[in-house]
Amino acid sequence: MIRTIEAREVDVADVVAVMRPLKADATLHRADEEDSLFPLLFQRKRREDNIEPLIRQLLGEHGLLEDAAATVMAQLTACRHEGRMQIPVALRADLLRLIFLAETHLALENGILLPIAHQRLTLRDRLSIGHDFQSRRTRAPIPVWPHLADRCLSPVRH
Repeated sequence: MIRTIEAREVDVADVVAVMRPLKADATLHRADEEDSLFPLLFQRKRREDNIEPLIRQLLGEHGLLEDAAATVMAQLTACRHEGRMQIPVALRADLLRLIFLAETHLALENGILLPIAHQRLTLRDRLSIGHDFQSRRTRAPIPVWPHLADRCLSPVRH
Protein backbone atom coordinates (compact mmCIF):
# COMPACT_ATOMS: atom_id res chain seq x y z
CA MET A 1 0.00 0.00 0.00
CA ILE A 2 2.84 2.41 0.77
CA ARG A 3 4.32 1.89 -2.71
CA THR A 4 0.86 2.45 -4.17
CA ILE A 5 0.42 5.69 -2.26
CA GLU A 6 3.88 6.88 -3.32
CA ALA A 7 3.21 6.14 -6.99
CA ARG A 8 2.37 9.08 -9.20
CA GLU A 9 -0.63 7.26 -10.64
CA VAL A 10 -2.51 4.16 -9.49
CA ASP A 11 -5.22 1.91 -10.76
CA VAL A 12 -8.19 2.61 -8.46
CA ALA A 13 -9.54 -0.90 -9.06
CA ASP A 14 -6.28 -2.35 -7.70
CA VAL A 15 -6.51 -0.24 -4.53
CA VAL A 16 -10.16 -1.23 -4.07
CA ALA A 17 -9.20 -4.89 -4.55
CA VAL A 18 -6.71 -4.58 -1.67
CA MET A 19 -8.97 -2.50 0.58
CA ARG A 20 -12.19 -4.53 0.28
CA PRO A 21 -10.85 -7.66 2.06
CA LEU A 22 -9.00 -5.51 4.61
CA LYS A 23 -12.27 -3.83 5.53
CA ALA A 24 -13.99 -7.23 5.93
CA ASP A 25 -11.05 -8.61 7.92
CA ALA A 26 -11.17 -5.62 10.28
CA THR A 27 -14.69 -6.60 11.37
CA LEU A 28 -13.64 -10.22 11.97
CA HIS A 29 -10.49 -9.12 13.77
CA ARG A 30 -12.50 -6.92 16.10
CA ALA A 31 -14.97 -9.72 16.92
CA ASP A 32 -12.15 -12.23 17.39
CA GLU A 33 -10.53 -10.07 20.00
CA GLU A 34 -13.49 -8.42 21.70
CA ASP A 35 -15.71 -11.50 21.90
CA SER A 36 -13.13 -14.27 22.35
CA LEU A 37 -9.54 -13.30 23.19
CA PHE A 38 -9.97 -10.32 25.52
CA PRO A 39 -12.60 -11.89 27.83
CA LEU A 40 -10.46 -15.00 28.35
CA LEU A 41 -7.31 -12.96 28.78
CA PHE A 42 -9.04 -10.85 31.44
CA GLN A 43 -9.91 -14.06 33.30
CA ARG A 44 -6.33 -15.33 33.17
CA LYS A 45 -4.33 -12.12 33.62
CA ARG A 46 -2.02 -11.54 36.53
CA ARG A 47 -1.49 -8.26 38.30
CA GLU A 48 2.05 -7.94 36.95
CA ASP A 49 0.75 -8.18 33.36
CA ASN A 50 -0.86 -4.73 33.67
CA ILE A 51 -2.77 -5.34 30.43
CA GLU A 52 -5.92 -3.35 31.19
CA PRO A 53 -4.56 -0.08 29.71
CA LEU A 54 -3.29 -1.93 26.63
CA ILE A 55 -6.62 -3.67 26.05
CA ARG A 56 -8.48 -0.38 26.48
CA GLN A 57 -6.17 1.19 23.88
CA LEU A 58 -6.65 -1.70 21.45
CA LEU A 59 -10.43 -1.55 21.91
CA GLY A 60 -10.40 2.15 21.08
CA GLU A 61 -8.24 1.54 18.04
CA HIS A 62 -10.71 -1.02 16.65
CA GLY A 63 -13.26 1.71 16.06
CA LEU A 64 -10.64 4.05 14.60
CA LEU A 65 -9.45 1.34 12.20
CA GLU A 66 -12.96 0.53 11.02
CA ASP A 67 -13.78 4.22 10.56
CA ALA A 68 -10.53 4.85 8.67
CA ALA A 69 -11.15 1.86 6.37
CA ALA A 70 -14.73 3.03 5.72
CA THR A 71 -13.50 6.55 4.91
CA VAL A 72 -10.95 5.21 2.44
CA MET A 73 -13.51 2.92 0.79
CA ALA A 74 -16.00 5.78 0.46
CA GLN A 75 -13.38 7.96 -1.22
CA LEU A 76 -12.33 5.14 -3.54
CA THR A 77 -15.95 4.53 -4.50
CA ALA A 78 -16.36 8.25 -5.22
CA CYS A 79 -13.39 8.16 -7.63
CA ARG A 80 -15.40 6.13 -10.19
CA HIS A 81 -12.43 6.18 -12.49
CA GLU A 82 -11.39 3.48 -14.93
CA GLY A 83 -7.69 2.80 -15.33
CA ARG A 84 -4.87 4.80 -13.83
CA MET A 85 -5.21 8.14 -12.08
CA GLN A 86 -3.42 10.35 -9.61
CA ILE A 87 -4.60 9.73 -6.04
CA PRO A 88 -6.33 12.80 -4.58
CA VAL A 89 -4.39 14.38 -1.70
CA ALA A 90 -7.18 13.69 0.84
CA LEU A 91 -7.34 10.01 -0.13
CA ARG A 92 -3.55 9.71 0.03
CA ALA A 93 -3.60 11.18 3.56
CA ASP A 94 -6.43 8.87 4.68
CA LEU A 95 -4.64 5.82 3.25
CA LEU A 96 -1.47 6.76 5.13
CA ARG A 97 -3.47 7.26 8.34
CA LEU A 98 -5.08 3.84 7.94
CA ILE A 99 -1.72 2.16 7.34
CA PHE A 100 -0.18 3.92 10.36
CA LEU A 101 -3.09 2.90 12.60
CA ALA A 102 -2.98 -0.71 11.41
CA GLU A 103 0.79 -1.05 11.78
CA THR A 104 0.76 0.45 15.29
CA HIS A 105 -2.18 -1.71 16.36
CA LEU A 106 -0.64 -4.93 15.08
CA ALA A 107 2.73 -4.09 16.63
CA LEU A 108 1.13 -3.72 20.07
CA GLU A 109 -0.82 -6.95 19.67
CA ASN A 110 2.03 -9.02 18.28
CA GLY A 111 4.77 -7.54 20.44
CA ILE A 112 3.04 -7.23 23.81
CA LEU A 113 -0.45 -8.69 24.07
CA LEU A 114 0.00 -12.03 22.29
CA PRO A 115 3.16 -12.99 24.20
CA ILE A 116 1.24 -12.43 27.45
CA ALA A 117 -1.71 -14.42 26.09
CA HIS A 118 0.68 -17.22 25.15
CA GLN A 119 1.80 -17.41 28.78
CA ARG A 120 -1.63 -17.12 30.38
CA LEU A 121 -4.17 -18.97 28.22
CA THR A 122 -4.79 -22.67 28.77
CA LEU A 123 -5.16 -25.24 26.01
CA ARG A 124 -8.92 -25.19 26.61
CA ASP A 125 -8.88 -21.40 26.17
CA ARG A 126 -6.95 -21.73 22.92
CA LEU A 127 -9.28 -24.40 21.57
CA SER A 128 -12.26 -22.21 22.45
CA ILE A 129 -10.72 -19.18 20.77
CA GLY A 130 -9.84 -21.22 17.69
CA HIS A 131 -13.38 -22.55 17.51
CA ASP A 132 -14.79 -19.03 17.77
CA PHE A 133 -12.40 -17.65 15.13
CA GLN A 134 -13.23 -20.45 12.71
CA SER A 135 -16.98 -20.26 13.29
CA ARG A 136 -16.93 -16.56 12.35
CA ARG A 137 -15.41 -17.48 9.02
CA THR A 138 -17.56 -20.46 8.06
CA ARG A 139 -21.06 -21.78 8.55
CA ALA A 140 -19.95 -25.42 8.66
CA PRO A 141 -20.12 -27.09 12.07
CA ILE A 142 -16.77 -27.22 13.81
CA PRO A 143 -15.93 -30.23 15.97
CA VAL A 144 -15.10 -29.56 19.59
CA TRP A 145 -13.03 -32.06 21.51
CA PRO A 146 -13.39 -31.10 25.18
CA HIS A 147 -12.01 -34.49 26.23
CA LEU A 148 -8.75 -33.56 24.47
CA ALA A 149 -8.55 -30.25 26.31
CA ASP A 150 -9.18 -31.99 29.65
CA ARG A 151 -6.30 -34.39 29.08
CA CYS A 152 -3.86 -31.85 27.69
CA LEU A 153 -4.11 -29.02 30.19
CA SER A 154 -0.75 -27.55 30.91
CA PRO A 155 0.82 -28.70 34.18
CA VAL A 156 1.84 -25.08 34.70
CA ARG A 157 -0.75 -23.13 36.63
CA HIS A 158 -2.22 -20.40 34.41
